[in-house]
Amino acid sequence: MNIKSLQKFAPWIAVTIGLMFVAYNTILLQDPTYSNAGVSTYFAAGILFIGTGVAFVVNKKLGMRFFIILTWLVTIYACYILLLATAALANPFFILPVLTNPMRLITYGAQVSFLVGLLLYLHTTRLQLKGKLAQDGGIKVAAAGLAIICLSLTPIVASVIKSGVLTGGPTYTHESKELASYLDDKYGQPFTVTETATEKRWRHSFDGWTELVATAHPVNNTAISFEVRGCIERCNGDNSKTDTYMQQAWAYELQPSIKNILTSAYQSTPEFEVDVMIPVDLRDQVATKPLPSVKKYIGAPVEPTINVVVVEPGYFTKENVADRESKVRAAATELKALGFKKFSLRHTMKNPEPPATYSLPSGVERSDVTCTEGLGITSEKYDTLQAAVNLKETFGKGCSYSTDEVRGGGIVKAVYPE
Repeated sequence: MNIKSLQKFAPWIAVTIGLMFVAYNTILLQDPTYSNAGVSTYFAAGILFIGTGVAFVVNKKLGMRFFIILTWLVTIYACYILLLATAALANPFFILPVLTNPMRLITYGAQVSFLVGLLLYLHTTRLQLKGKLAQDGGIKVAAAGLAIICLSLTPIVASVIKSGVLTGGPTYTHESKELASYLDDKYGQPFTVTETATEKRWRHSFDGWTELVATAHPVNNTAISFEVRGCIERCNGDNSKTDTYMQQAWAYELQPSIKNILTSAYQSTPEFEVDVMIPVDLRDQVATKPLPSVKKYIGAPVEPTINVVVVEPGYFTKENVADRESKVRAAATELKALGFKKFSLRHTMKNPEPPATYSLPSGVERSDVTCTEGLGITSEKYDTLQAAVNLKETFGKGCSYSTDEVRGGGIVKAVYPE
């Protein structure tokens, strides 16, 4: 094959490789275990390869320059990835799980061999186009690079098919049953697992695993809804199953008492949320078959923290802030009487409008933002706050936003109404 033939085929090979990258990017975007940022590299690589192929067709000299630039960009990126791979191989916590999991070993091998084949093809073709490599030998080496690429794609295609993104996504029926069995064994009662989703987690920049995140509830009580997690792909010993049943069950147990306290203080039943924070030391002590009452741990050396949040639409104003503070003080007195050493009570005013000066990230509309003002009393400063003229020192405001592409938020400047 002469230079003219090489110049004829090289652009179409570049376009084909670029389309493969774009297609892979499109497929991964349908899989919730990958973020947009995580797959953007594939899309960018696809555009570079397609652009190089088009440049070849428009102008051969321009195409050769693009091809050389593309080759070195891919080389730099490939060296970075190969360096991470080499470093990972020296880590026994990484290599042992890989060696004992054939699918992970094959997948990593395919990724590395794909990069090697791609570099072999790009540099051989680059040298041939510049006339620095014998054509016959160069063609064989370039063909070998393409062959390695094709062979490397086999396990990658298999993993895409296995993921289920081409057929609407996997149902994770077997994995859901395993999570339900884990809950049954831990708490000694049957559970139902629903609303499964997947989430990508990372050990380090080169190695990660996929967790199944599900919603569950006891078979005999659908009101106690909680989250349960378990590894389903590329797992090792540090991927234990976790759940929030204890927190939600204890919060559910306390709700009637909290409701009576708030109804008495507010002269009506406001919207409220109860959250129970459980220290690790306490969690390790609790025997879960069956789960004991949260009241058993009142006065214990290590006890849970009870957080109550009252939610009301609107804003704090000069006209209503004193009334809300009076109700918070009254409710906090009764909450303290329950006997828990650690607790907090906060009254929040939720409103949809962020301040005019609030900076919105690209792609986020003002309608995507929700802001909340709040004030309250905590057990740590109970006596001081109850004796204070007002609860100004606890006043604060925060805004948050969430879209399909981005989420975030933080504290914003706010002025106590007085």
